[in-house]
Amino acid sequence: MDIEYGLRGVQRSEFEVDNYQLQNFHALESDWHEISHWVMSIEDNLSSINNKKKHNERISALWHNHVLTVLLDIRHKNLKKYAVSFANGCGTTLQNEYTENLRSKIEGWIGRLSIYLNNAYTEGMPTPVIRIAESIKEQLEKSLPIANSSPRRRNFIQRMLDENSRPYFSMLGAVADIQSKFDFYMDQIENSGDMDAAQALLLTFVRNYCRIVKRFNHKFAELPSFYLHEILKATPKDAIQDSAYVVLSPNKEMVNKTFSLPMGTRFVAGESTEGNTLYYSLAEKAYVLLSCTNINIYPYMIRDYLLICAIIIAIPPAITKIPIVKKNQKNHWA
Repeated sequence: MDIEYGLRGVQRSEFEVDNYQLQNFHALESDWHEISHWVMSIEDNLSSINNKKKHNERISALWHNHVLTVLLDIRHKNLKKYAVSFANGCGTTLQNEYTENLRSKIEGWIGRLSIYLNNAYTEGMPTPVIRIAESIKEQLEKSLPIANSSPRRRNFIQRMLDENSRPYFSMLGAVADIQSKFDFYMDQIENSGDMDAAQALLLTFVRNYCRIVKRFNHKFAELPSFYLHEILKATPKDAIQDSAYVVLSPNKEMVNKTFSLPMGTRFVAGESTEGNTLYYSLAEKAYVLLSCTNINIYPYMIRDYLLICAIIIAIPPAITKIPIVKKNQKNHWA
């Protein structure tokens, strides 16, 4: 259920479920929780020496049992995948396998915290960090299923759960509760004043590194806009209407009569991108039958106004196409 850091980003299964886009593409990991967990669990042969001058082959051995390392390990677990996998395996041999796997992880955390507490008790008085370690250890211990436990009166929720499913979800719930308190625990650990100096320095370095990486990753989100405006020098074009119509309300007492529209008569067409008013304008005098209420107009955009070079002759009910004329060019039809 967990991805090995050495293979992260190169597994085919990751690309099958994730859709990477340039806007949301993170070239480098910027989550300090993930980086800290990776540093604390790295398996490379990096030489280190602890406070007792004891040589260690792995740098992760320095803080393997520290409450902060255990807490980061717990937070790193994707409980949603744990629940889905278990639900899919219910009723099969995988059900017991998943239960034992989670039990093994919890017992491992309990064992590491026990070692940390034993060492801490011999060094001095209890501190906030020790109390946090005790609280996490106790909560994990209570979540473990008890073999041959005496029967108890079950409530409605318990009756809804299968006997073989309840132990798993009991353990999963305890881990989820610890995850929800992660920020509180971290604040207590960092403000306790008794963190290992090297560990505190490493944590500060990781957070500073992640802030730099976030700024670096943000540059990728700016690349599409940079390429469009700075490389291609592309700018959006003004909208050009390809047709329009004018609605006339004639005097009903003057049916079947004709009236004219003087040359230069303008109709408001909207605004340009610069905020200037656009018009439809008649280049010649137009004659309109009063029995016609809709006149189709096909304009040609010339900068801040629309020029219609046509004489409007509406013959209802047919739709008349209007010829468009561009200055110094031959006529063409819309």
